[in-house]
Amino acid sequence: MSLKDLIKQLPHPLFLRLFYFQYFFRERRLADAARRRAQLPLLTAEALYQAKRSEVLFILGSGPSINQIPEARWQVMAKHDTAALNFWPLHPFVPRMYFFESIGADVDRPRNEFLLSVLQARAADYQQTIKVATEVHGRGRQTIDAVPEAFRKNLYVAHSMPAPARNLRELAYAFGYLRARGFFHPHKNYSRLVKYASSLSALLLLGARMGYRRMVLCGIDLRTQEYFFQEPARFPQYAHLEFIPRWQPHDTNTSLEWRLPAAEVVQQIDRQFLKPAGINLYLENSDSALWPDIPLAPDWLWSS
Repeated sequence: MSLKDLIKQLPHPLFLRLFYFQYFFRERRLADAARRRAQLPLLTAEALYQAKRSEVLFILGSGPSINQIPEARWQVMAKHDTAALNFWPLHPFVPRMYFFESIGADVDRPRNEFLLSVLQARAADYQQTIKVATEVHGRGRQTIDAVPEAFRKNLYVAHSMPAPARNLRELAYAFGYLRARGFFHPHKNYSRLVKYASSLSALLLLGARMGYRRMVLCGIDLRTQEYFFQEPARFPQYAHLEFIPRWQPHDTNTSLEWRLPAAEVVQQIDRQFLKPAGINLYLENSDSALWPDIPLAPDWLWSS
């Protein structure tokens, strides 16, 4: 049995401390080096709070239910705050905040090159959007090294802070451990975003820190790997794209030894962070795997 396997068998509180010792010694140093090489600033509270203008945050995922949202709802969302993920720039709606994972150039070159082409094409539209690159701790060249110059305005880096856990009890402990060390403070540590398995968890935890009173999940379907831009009628130029077989179960909602399904993680965040703070979490569409545990947004929200 390897040393790594032995460490994983330690009691979770002890394992967690050893994990973070290794994280700050290696992963954080790699991420710092990558950010400096790309000459990008760290994300700050000031940058995020300058973008905040509402008590409502709409989180925009890439599931196919995005294509069912009527125009009247897009008009409501445009009046509030919006945060979008990864391949969102393929959609015409421009969010106030945009988060994307920095892909290693040698890990998935076609996906990386395509994302860069999308950022270039939408650079002018995203000038006023707060843009945040995460997952920058890989070795070698990656997305942030080749971000088009026109896309660099309001572009920041946030280090992804993992919370390793095999079950909900361990996840609750990991969140509590990080909370005690100030990683969920409302006005500091925004250069480190706590993340468990998916960017969705990071945005929910970030929204709680920023003081939103209501958060609505749009296109967070978590059922298959199908994306909104694969619909031929709406996106004929992108419908052929398939980075993962589209009818495969959604990767982040699949359980692994050290990764809980995303649906369980969302419910844990709701219990541990959102409900105690009086924050209401809703879904835009019942097609999500989170429904009915997470309720639909009330009708009055769409007429506000």
